[in-house]
Amino acid sequence: MEKRDFSSAFSGCEAVIYLSGASPRTGEGKPILVDHQSVIDSVEAAKKHGVKRFVLMNTMRAKEMESLDSSTNGVKYHSEELLRQEKLTYTVIRTSMPVDKPGIGKVEAGPSIVHDKGEIPKEDIASVLVKALDTKEVYNKTFHVTSGEILIDEALQRL
Repeated sequence: MEKRDFSSAFSGCEAVIYLSGASPRTGEGKPILVDHQSVIDSVEAAKKHGVKRFVLMNTMRAKEMESLDSSTNGVKYHSEELLRQEKLTYTVIRTSMPVDKPGIGKVEAGPSIVHDKGEIPKEDIASVLVKALDTKEVYNKTFHVTSGEILIDEALQRL
């Protein structure tokens, strides 16, 4: 597979929102390329272009939550750890299963989700990602998010 240089896309950016999550249809070994190497390349490009803020989203499907020791999850967590070691203000957001439903503007967020509803509208994920950029309470933190009963702003400020 040919490696493409996309680092110029970071020029002039103050922040990056990176959506991670290899498709289960990518085949053997591909999650490593997508979830590991692409995160590394993106973080390096962000640093090269003076980006100070990096938000990484990882999708944690219910099946993956049950097998946190799987190799795919190990790669996801390894990529998160690489980001934490960089000199960027980071936020790692682990979402439940994204679904094509209208957003409700309410979530449950925390270091771990005890009662995972298993899904979250993509519209709500987008809102969480954008609001995380300027919510200091989530700087340099990792948290899980799923559909819930708390307004997004409030849920993030509680972290």
